Amino acid sequence: MYNCGCIHKFDQTGTTPKILSKKGSEKGQLYSPTIIKFDNAGNLIIADSGNYRIQKFNSAFQAAWTYGDEPGYLKNSAGYVVDSQGNIYVIDRGHHRIQKFSSNGSVLKAWGSYGLKNGQFIYPETIKIDLADNIYVQDNYKARIQTFSNDGVYLGEYKNKLPNFDKNGNAYHLITKKNPNTQATSSYLQKIKPDGRIQEFSLRYLDSNPCTGSVAFDSQANIYILACSDWD
Repeated sequence: MYNCGCIHKFDQTGTTPKILSKKGSEKGQLYSPTIIKFDNAGNLIIADSGNYRIQKFNSAFQAAWTYGDEPGYLKNSAGYVVDSQGNIYVIDRGHHRIQKFSSNGSVLKAWGSYGLKNGQFIYPETIKIDLADNIYVQDNYKARIQTFSNDGVYLGEYKNKLPNFDKNGNAYHLITKKNPNTQATSSYLQKIKPDGRIQEFSLRYLDSNPCTGSVAFDSQANIYILACSDWD
């Protein structure tokens, strides 16, 4: 496998993908991207982990700003969320902390350190946010989930894993299934509607492998999935 740094865009039917990016370290290019998400203004924000940075793109997919580019600022930006005010919370995994940015890329706050105490992390790997802008961080150690206010105040632990929600309350998961006859593994996007009905869409597109948890939605309900790698 090799890292393609690709973003694939689909319409609402899950067909006709478009490729929006390519591998590289220049502004607007990506290397080992880990997660994508839209803010309330329709800008796309990408954790560009291999380049030690976070990038923000406008609706025309032009790079608006970047932060990082050096391991001392962000080391393995494993994920992020955006709150109702457009602030961005980034997992700085290599430094065992969370960094909070304004919508224009200014650093507002950082919290966390290496350890097992409340508010500390051992390689945090997943971050989520609820409608009240509370932050949920899944730690690599025993997969514990700690909750924080949007100012980094520790609130407690949360035991459930959180899916990706669109604005209509539909929940999405990236799942894999194994064919019992061939033992081949295939990727699917699973959609669970508020009434419990389930839909699944095959992700066997361009022989690409989706990243776990990398689902985002724009204002037209188009679905964006980050492709981490391609098979030769």
